[in-house]
Amino acid sequence: MMATVRSAGSSDADLAAPLIECGALAVGLAHAIAAAGADVLVIDADACGTRLGQRVAAATKTRLSAAQRGVATLAAARARLEATAVKRHCWALPRRDGAASAGSVLLAAAPTHPGGAQHAAGLLAQRADELAALGELFAVLVSLPGTLVEPYRQLADAASLNVSAAPRPGTAAPAGLRAVLAALGRPSAPDPLTELRAGGDVVGLVGPVRDSVLLGASPRRAERGQIEALRTAAARLCRIGGKR
Repeated sequence: MMATVRSAGSSDADLAAPLIECGALAVGLAHAIAAAGADVLVIDADACGTRLGQRVAAATKTRLSAAQRGVATLAAARARLEATAVKRHCWALPRRDGAASAGSVLLAAAPTHPGGAQHAAGLLAQRADELAALGELFAVLVSLPGTLVEPYRQLADAASLNVSAAPRPGTAAPAGLRAVLAALGRPSAPDPLTELRAGGDVVGLVGPVRDSVLLGASPRRAERGQIEALRTAAARLCRIGGKR
C-alpha cells in the first residue's frame, strides 16, 4: 500500500485551520499500522519545511537529523528507491509504548530549509512509481501539504490510497469541567474532531490530541482514546488499501 496523507482546513470559518499537521498525522498513522505488525515507511514530501525530523526527535527524546538521513541524503545518493537503499537513508523510530511485537516505522524526513524541501519533493514526484513499488514491502505513507498542486499530484496519482484530514464540529456531550460549567449556565461547544477520509469514505474521527503525541510522545489520559481511534482508522485504511 502507498497512501498520501494531507491535512487541510474546513469551509467552516471557525475551523479554517487544520487541527492536526499532515506530518504528525502520517507518523501517528504509521505507529498505528505498525502496532498491528506491519513495517511502515513514512516519506516526508511536504515542501513547506515543517521540520518533521526535529519534531519527532523532540517528541521521542532521541537524536535525529534530516541532514544525516532523510530525503536529502537519499536524493544525493542518486540510488534507485528500493528497500536496501531506503533503509540506509531512514531513521528507525522508537516503537510506541515499547511494543516488542510491533512492526517497524522508518522515517525519511524532508530537508528543514523550504528550498531544499521543495527540491526534494520534486525528486520524489519523479520517482513516484518507485515509491509505489515499495508498497509491496511496506505500508508507505507520504505526507503532503493541504493543497494538491504539482509536483504533489504525481505522488497522489501513483498512490493506491489518498487520505485527507479536515476538522469538523464535535457532537459529544460536555464532560468533566465543561459539564460543571454547563450546569452553572455556562455551556461550551463540544471539542472539534478531525475527520479522516479515503476514497470518499469516512474511515475515522479523531478528537483533540497533541501533535507531539502522534509523533511518539506519551499521551495524557484524555488522549489515549484518540490513539485507539487512530488505530481503528488505520486498520480500515489498510483494508481499503490492500495492506493486511
